[in-house]
Amino acid sequence: WSFTGTVSAPVFIRGAGATRPQFVNRTINLTGTYGIVENIDASWPGGSGRVDFINSSSNHLALRNSYIHHSNSNQIVRNSGPDDTVIYNNEIAYAGTPGTERAGIGIAPNSERIWALDNHIHHNATDAFLFCHLCTTNAPAYVYIGRNEMHDNGENAVDIKYTSGPVIVSQNHIHPQFGTSGGGPSIRI
Repeated sequence: WSFTGTVSAPVFIRGAGATRPQFVNRTINLTGTYGIVENIDASWPGGSGRVDFINSSSNHLALRNSYIHHSNSNQIVRNSGPDDTVIYNNEIAYAGTPGTERAGIGIAPNSERIWALDNHIHHNATDAFLFCHLCTTNAPAYVYIGRNEMHDNGENAVDIKYTSGPVIVSQNHIHPQFGTSGGGPSIRI
């Protein structure tokens, strides 16, 4: 989905009503400017797909109030380069199976000003929030991880590998992780 919104006229893709529209086995790539996706149900049972914020020239994109679940992708929600991204009030769960390298939310290099707020992230094979896995240059900066509930993930709640600027982890409710390969600490830096 490519957005061409502006600060005064953002573009919305919104599931109408109480029942969220379902997107099954369809990777959802978000690109462009000032776009908001909300109230959807996306899943990839037995497959690998994700919601992916793509293209480093993209900015001001948001995923809100959605259920993103059941995927074998390495991160079920991923920011692959855009700045000014908001991931708000979603349930993000069931990425991979224990023993696989699969996380709930992932942030790749070349990203700044990322906000992950009020999400419920659980039952992912590794981390609830995986930050810059295997990147050593152009690491993300200005990331805020706040008021999320994280539990029953395979390694850590928050795993910060590399950063080139401030990262704030504040007011999260972190229950025990079932830690396999990462030892299971709540926050790992």
